[in-house]
Amino acid sequence: SVTGNAFYWGSSGSLSLYWITSPYPADAGDWHGADTVLTDPNLAPHRPLFHSLAGLDLNEQNRKLEDAAFANIEHHPVKVAENIVDNVSRMLFNVPYSFKPAKATGLVYSIPTGILLLALLAAGTRALRAGRRLPPETPALAALAVVAFALHSVLSGYPRFLFPIVPIAIWLVVVWCSPPKIEAADA
Repeated sequence: SVTGNAFYWGSSGSLSLYWITSPYPADAGDWHGADTVLTDPNLAPHRPLFHSLAGLDLNEQNRKLEDAAFANIEHHPVKVAENIVDNVSRMLFNVPYSFKPAKATGLVYSIPTGILLLALLAAGTRALRAGRRLPPETPALAALAVVAFALHSVLSGYPRFLFPIVPIAIWLVVVWCSPPKIEAADA
């Protein structure tokens, strides 16, 4: 009812897209609130855009953020790619963040994520080499995990975005590593 658009339940997508396309060297593509832009000296280069949004309705604010993001993509594709790489790293290992040094607590994310990634790689390699028949739901679940990860990679991502994907990844490791079933016809 606020925007007049059916099925428009949130408006953070335009802001996330803007941040992942930020062309400024110190920015790592992570999300910042509009109020923070006006108070954080590190975000001063963004202030002219955010001042121009004041007084506009939500639809027009989103349009201007999207226009700025698409202009950033066109004029700064290398920086956008760097921000996406930073975003993937942030989802997996909780680093880097703009203007913040890495913390030792990153190990809390790095160790289990590293173990899961290695397990996925080893299990997937084993399954491909063995040429095993996998349960019929495997391609759909694997595709869901890949698509979810890919979509979160291009918007401001955080480790919590992987939480729904982790059970699928664990299931894939178990399925790929489990011994093949002996069929009645094989016995």
